[in-house]
Amino acid sequence: MTLLDPTERYSSSSITFNIPEGIRTYSSAGDRAYFWLTSKTNSLYFYFSLLLKFVFNKDLPEKLPCDVMFSVKSGNQDFYINLSDFAKKACEVENSSLSPELFANAALLQVLFYETLSPIIGDATTIDTVNEVYKQFRSANVTDLTCASDDQEALSLAIEGIEKLKLERLGVDIIRYDAYDLESRLQPGDILFKRQLAMQDHPVVLGQGLARPLLFSKRVEREAYKYSHAAIYIGDGKIAEAVPHDSGDEIRILNLSDPRFALDSEHEAAYMVARPTDPTLGEEAAEAAKKVAEEVPPADQEQEVTTHRYTKWQALRSLYHPVNFGPYARYHYLKQYEDARHDRPPVEFTDEKNFFCSYLVGYAYQRAESCRVCPQMLGENDAPSEGLVPVIGTPIRREAWALLRRLQHYTEMDEKIKLKFHAKRLTPQDLANYVINNPQLFNYNLAVRKPLS
Repeated sequence: MTLLDPTERYSSSSITFNIPEGIRTYSSAGDRAYFWLTSKTNSLYFYFSLLLKFVFNKDLPEKLPCDVMFSVKSGNQDFYINLSDFAKKACEVENSSLSPELFANAALLQVLFYETLSPIIGDATTIDTVNEVYKQFRSANVTDLTCASDDQEALSLAIEGIEKLKLERLGVDIIRYDAYDLESRLQPGDILFKRQLAMQDHPVVLGQGLARPLLFSKRVEREAYKYSHAAIYIGDGKIAEAVPHDSGDEIRILNLSDPRFALDSEHEAAYMVARPTDPTLGEEAAEAAKKVAEEVPPADQEQEVTTHRYTKWQALRSLYHPVNFGPYARYHYLKQYEDARHDRPPVEFTDEKNFFCSYLVGYAYQRAESCRVCPQMLGENDAPSEGLVPVIGTPIRREAWALLRRLQHYTEMDEKIKLKFHAKRLTPQDLANYVINNPQLFNYNLAVRKPLS
């Protein structure tokens, strides 16, 4: 029997089903509910799990509340994959005491297979992809599953195996967290996304998950909502990041070895590294980040409040705000250029500008790009004049200048600017989706997992 054996009715020996189109339907085999997923819709199970975890403080159910199906393309025909049967068959071990239902009933394992089979919402999953994932998983993991001492170890090995396969299919190098090894692999401007590996009580993960249906991008990374943080590598073994801190909000620079950033064996998280295709732009963005972030004392010493602060309000607003390069985004882009042109710290009218993690990264990149684009577009000497009362007059004139130049060069900005996003409304999820939708500008090249205990 082949892995994919479409039939007109439910068959317990088959993984693929040709069922009527709809959200819920019932098989001819009995009163069993099915949930139909396509690459363009979000799983109700996802919201069901969020409701359980964050509202009622209940763990994920051991088995999904219904048999979860998702569509697979074969030419012009749609087939449907039952994730429970897929997990059971992919983890099947002959002549073993392991129960096949162990894998069929594991909700997390099914979700991980789903994320591997369909990593991008908006891209169709093909039969070839399903067969490929099935063969790759079995080739790499069946031997380990055979040697498992008990059901719990087998399940842990299966989850570890599918997590690793997901990363391998991205075509990235996979390493364990080691500050010295990581430093040797990073380049200035690399973006480090922190990805939570499991459903955790993390407010950013929750907020991005609930906001995911509101994203305006046609292609969305299915796991992008799990990115809880973004930082930029600035060279010399250091990163710049924006984080809230108990004793003073911080826009800070840390060493890769600093425990506030590094992963240890207890972390249920990993870093994904995205690299700019233009290394010079990456270096310039790293320099822009240095203009904002500050070196801070070690973690075991009393912390100081940094000049620029973390803004929880803007971080919250970003969850439900579009990031398209509209009028307001262009206005901010020109103000960022004005900051860079005078080589001064960024300001919000008269006060220092506040940041959150992905805003800092987006700001650094757009500030670096604006120094290339704006002199050609506006002219070398085009700048707002100083006010008679500099404290108030100059900021007012700067605001008016940015608003006017936005109108005058609206079309030209479309043609010449590549980093088209609203940095001030950019969540880690938005930034990750920008990376996958713009491979001419950024590519994932490294996955960093927690060190072994």
